[in-house]
Amino acid sequence: MAETQPIQVSVALATYNGARYLPQQLESLLAQTRLPDELVIGDDGSRDETAEIIAEFTARAPFPVRLTVNEDNLGPARNFIATTLRCTGSVVFFCDQDDVWHPEKVARMLSFMAENPGKWMALHDAAIIDGTGAELGVTLAGQIRSAGGDPAEGHIAGCCMALDARLAALFSHAGNPRLHDSWIEPIARRLGLVAYLDRPLIGYRRHGANVSTSFMSETTRAGALSRFVYRAATAFGEEAQTSLRITHDWAQDARRAIEANRAALLAAIPDACIAEALEELAVVEEATARRLTIHKATGSAVPKALRACWSAGDYRSPSGKLSLLRDLYAICFPRSGN
Repeated sequence: MAETQPIQVSVALATYNGARYLPQQLESLLAQTRLPDELVIGDDGSRDETAEIIAEFTARAPFPVRLTVNEDNLGPARNFIATTLRCTGSVVFFCDQDDVWHPEKVARMLSFMAENPGKWMALHDAAIIDGTGAELGVTLAGQIRSAGGDPAEGHIAGCCMALDARLAALFSHAGNPRLHDSWIEPIARRLGLVAYLDRPLIGYRRHGANVSTSFMSETTRAGALSRFVYRAATAFGEEAQTSLRITHDWAQDARRAIEANRAALLAAIPDACIAEALEELAVVEEATARRLTIHKATGSAVPKALRACWSAGDYRSPSGKLSLLRDLYAICFPRSGN
């Protein structure tokens, strides 16, 4: 962000049947010590009182509120992406309909980004709250630490993100991702654009019907075992081919997004760093394409494809052992339809 340009803050809010908790979230936006310059809402066809709540709020909000009701249900990821691309501010905050922002969130995040020039994605911690809004004594970062991780490296939650609009522009190449936050964060991290603030700035509500689940959002203290169980369930609960296709498409779309926005990215990072990120993404794309051949092969072609992946080093990454186990499991216990 250029210091000579005034910062305009956009809040991108995705809603869907959010009437129960939406009023409290909207009130927390009004309570910000630094108000947003616009609230851009994408509603995914709510059938409850969400529209009425937004209309009442729009009439009294001290900043513009722009609502788009999707003709078709887009799902959370595409709804967030479409809403983000309609934002006009220089900094975009993702906003979930059921959380509660602390009054200093916008102001503190803007200060933090100013303290970290060249970092186009800022992440903060979040206090986990229950359905009534009561804090449960744990935070997302605290859960990561309890499980043996580093929140500065492993914290991915859209509700805790602020993005420079030039980074948000990469969403125009997002295709059809499963999640908006886990699509953009690995790209930003590969480009060296992520800064982490170890401070809870929202109440992250867990009410039993949340779209996202993880060991990080457990309402009791997490540990290494809960992290392992979550990762194993995620790894083996989905068909390997499906997971590989998602990763392959992400790497392909990410590479295209970076290439299309290369000129803008040069304002923050050297071209050599961009080239390195593109090379890493190409490696991911090639590795997942090779691993997919294992699951498409039959007969004697299966061990040949497996050896090709092994020889290429596709199982040498930190998660390589789990990847190998997933591929072997899929070979030994093929699902119907494979």
